Amino acid sequence: MRIFYFSGTGNSLWTAKKIAEYFNAELTSISDYKNEEISDKIIGLVFPIYMGDAPWFVKQFLLKLKSRAKYVFAVSTLNGSDKITPKNIDKALCKNGMKLSYYKTLIMPENCIQSSKEENKKRLSAAPTQLNIILNDIQNQKVNFISDGILPDDRFVENSYFYSKLNIMKMYRVTSKCTGCGLCTQLCPTNNIELKKGKAIHKSIKNCTACYKCFHICPQNAIKLIMPVRSNKFQYIHPVSYTHLRAHETKANL
Repeated sequence: MRIFYFSGTGNSLWTAKKIAEYFNAELTSISDYKNEEISDKIIGLVFPIYMGDAPWFVKQFLLKLKSRAKYVFAVSTLNGSDKITPKNIDKALCKNGMKLSYYKTLIMPENCIQSSKEENKKRLSAAPTQLNIILNDIQNQKVNFISDGILPDDRFVENSYFYSKLNIMKMYRVTSKCTGCGLCTQLCPTNNIELKKGKAIHKSIKNCTACYKCFHICPQNAIKLIMPVRSNKFQYIHPVSYTHLRAHETKANL
């Protein structure tokens, strides 16, 4: 079994690691996929939901995924709705001769829309029970999604919510607090951040996934969201994933 994951603030990373540990499966970041043929008969996908759909970065990956897997499951982390996610995941899989067999959502803290710290604690507390049900379903290779064989259109990725429109939600201000530690440059899933004159710079709005990882993991809280309703957000990292993400901080400062 191979588990592919995409994670901004660690919710999906925690979920993917739990699934991988339970099944002794190989865990791979979507960012690390090199277009190789995947021989595993079972593939899992774990990712967050952005505005009711899978992130464009996940959809782009799925269009490239090469595999003959017979059972593909997807688990999304969210605090809202996932209006078209399973159908879109299946479309991308169908393009390469696969299909989605199982899809489930896992309620987690929100990292885009502001939610209280108390609400986040409640969601984190309830998540293990929800995940145990999902693990049991996967172990029994439960099928709860029937593919209709529809293929993605030519603008499957481009029409994703955060691919190009609403650019203000993908704009950042790097304050004087930035120390140039390089943590955000290492952890950005699209390599969209670089250091110039010792300060973090976001290179392209188009390449940004709007995962807000750079904002949430900055040790100095030096990256601010320009959009007014997001300007007062507090930083959030899944408490278990926190150690995994911060481990890169030491390397960045060497």
